[in-house]
Amino acid sequence: MASITLNPSQETYVISAFPDTNFSNSSSFYVGVFHTNDSIHRSLLQFDISSIPLISTIASSKLKLYVYRNDVPELSKPIHIFRLLNYFNQNTVTYSNQPLVPYASEATFTLTSGTGFYIEWDITNLVAGWHNGSIPNTGIIIKGVEDTPSLVGFTISNSSDSRQWPLLEIEYIPGILNTYATETVTTTDNFTYSIPISLISRIGSFGIKNIGSNDAEVVLQLSLDGITWFDDIYPFVSNSVLPPGTTTILTTSAYMNYARVSFKSNSTNQSTQLNIYPSTKEP
Repeated sequence: MASITLNPSQETYVISAFPDTNFSNSSSFYVGVFHTNDSIHRSLLQFDISSIPLISTIASSKLKLYVYRNDVPELSKPIHIFRLLNYFNQNTVTYSNQPLVPYASEATFTLTSGTGFYIEWDITNLVAGWHNGSIPNTGIIIKGVEDTPSLVGFTISNSSDSRQWPLLEIEYIPGILNTYATETVTTTDNFTYSIPISLISRIGSFGIKNIGSNDAEVVLQLSLDGITWFDDIYPFVSNSVLPPGTTTILTTSAYMNYARVSFKSNSTNQSTQLNIYPSTKEP
């Protein structure tokens, strides 16, 4: 298990009472309602997680903010984390142009009394989506109670005391990617096979590129003993057909000891050439 602690790459807040004003130069940020003008405050943050190796698994991720101000300590205040659906620029974002958010929040922390401590949210699923690319890393917005005085202030990372800066603490499981020699093969009218690779407890992938002039049919196969092979495909799904100049990636979906690619010409007497790029990922 490896870990990393990140400070925001962008951070600011917006205020409904000043809908077209940008507050990126502040030394703090806020959520909730300020009692003197019923003004809604929301905070926006973004973290750059590109230093986490691509071949790894996010195990846990916690957002931590330091509470320095709590105007209505007797009020129970749910504070929600939402992912942003669009990018923002901390130097130009305002209440009027703030990005949209989904209906459901990613995580909630309920704050009552007190200041001078960190509170935290578990946003593991969100960070995992950022890491694997299934969720665009456009940042987050933090919302508090917005129908009654409830202002909460957090220390920002341009403040003088780094012990109070916003933190994103991530634990991840590194993976090791093994690559093998590229194999160039020519299809025939019957299925033939690439050189098998050993899996054991690893995941195997094969990148395949059709460098010839005719279509090819390809399917991934698995074996326990290297003798009896099984197609790694659902019975109701057809084998992949790869036209000239196109590529595909086949990745193992079950645990066996060996993997290979089975291939043939898609039409009789119309052979083609394939480049096959095998790799395995350590657990």
